[in-house]
Amino acid sequence: GMYRGTGNMGFLDSMFQSKPQEFVMGVQDKFGQEGTRDLVVVGKVAGTVRKGDAVYVSNFGDDSGEVLVSMVLGIESSADQPANSITDSRAALKIAGAAGTGVKCGTVVYTREASITKVHDAYVRALADVFARDPESFFQADASAALSITDCAELLGFSNRQLAENKVTDETMKQYLHGFSNRMAHMLASRVQQASGIWCVFSRRTGEPYLFAHIEEQGSDYRCTSPTVTLLSKPYHEVLARRYPPEQFEVREISAGENGKGVLDFLGDTIYLDGANCVSVNAPAAVLPAGILVAPPDFSKVPEISRPVMNPDLERWLLLMAQLGKPETPEQQQTYKVYFSFLERALYSSKRQVPMKHEGEIAPPDAQGRTVLPEDLKISLATMTGKNGRSAVRMFTDWKRLKAGMGEGWEGMIQTVGGLIAQFDCALNYTKDPNSGCYISKELYEAMPQPDAGPSKS
Repeated sequence: GMYRGTGNMGFLDSMFQSKPQEFVMGVQDKFGQEGTRDLVVVGKVAGTVRKGDAVYVSNFGDDSGEVLVSMVLGIESSADQPANSITDSRAALKIAGAAGTGVKCGTVVYTREASITKVHDAYVRALADVFARDPESFFQADASAALSITDCAELLGFSNRQLAENKVTDETMKQYLHGFSNRMAHMLASRVQQASGIWCVFSRRTGEPYLFAHIEEQGSDYRCTSPTVTLLSKPYHEVLARRYPPEQFEVREISAGENGKGVLDFLGDTIYLDGANCVSVNAPAAVLPAGILVAPPDFSKVPEISRPVMNPDLERWLLLMAQLGKPETPEQQQTYKVYFSFLERALYSSKRQVPMKHEGEIAPPDAQGRTVLPEDLKISLATMTGKNGRSAVRMFTDWKRLKAGMGEGWEGMIQTVGGLIAQFDCALNYTKDPNSGCYISKELYEAMPQPDAGPSKS
């Protein structure tokens, strides 16, 4: 980030003193002083701070990454008494030249000796202390409006972890945390929607956002946790990207673009084409239900025949299976088997695009989306050499995959697997990466269980 000096060179003497003293303080409140650019900040000091200490002042979760280098001009204890130093106590610090530099709730004041972990903990603690002390004011005040994507993700993750780990036993506090998590989730969703850019963890195997999920036993069957896409905010993306091995993952930037809709369009495809149920930001606990980020498309006024084909309930299993690659361990084989059982059930009810070309004109559809085909119309379907001497029709779960697999010049005919399997096998989503698709032979289709059968352990 950029560094701004205060103009007072005395801080250099303090920064290079022979016996450095470590401290961090997360800002919970601030007060300006008339006639000066100095700023009084209030919070809990961890470690020892002394009058004259050189300090860094940073909004840890802001996209700008800007850091102010300054000096502690004065200290007051929690009893409003001036002091030359304070150790592990609540205090007010007068910081040189900090007015107008974006200091807010969650800003961290620290010495260069402080570890990144302690700075991060002070930042989250300051945010959490403020909302715990006065929750209604927290949501209504300017402090709430100043929260960044990272701030909101930290707070949502903090609240959700308290609930998930059963750290809160008081029922009133539990109800409050549930309400807080809900409000913070909507605030985080709003920040993501308005972001100029965000980073996303992709799968190298599929070229699509990685769907994080795992299977769990549920009685005699299995369930799959909600497939979740992971977003990373600007201040964290470089550090967090190191958690994802590059041979399996790729972290890509998603830009809002000139029209400002790039992030929303990306999320819409990820949710309603790829089948992601949830989106997490920076950490698994900061999770958002997909519906609060992007509303489902409304096709109620579009004739059914004209509605775009979308198969998120089918595509998610194709992607989850493709991410696994060839299952080798017993655990991977069981996971693959469960994913495939869900895929089988989705195949019965889903409609897909079959690429077609035609010679002759087709009249535009009427108000109900119906059209009459001329008797001499010649239609060609996209086929390929299949297995065991049978031809296979190429099918795609949506227009995005049809264009990726076939290129331009092809139209789509809506069809189910059952409508073609008597004559053709079906090659589903065979693109440049066949691992992202699935080959369905007549024998396999006929052996599939009925749609109401759950994924069995057998």
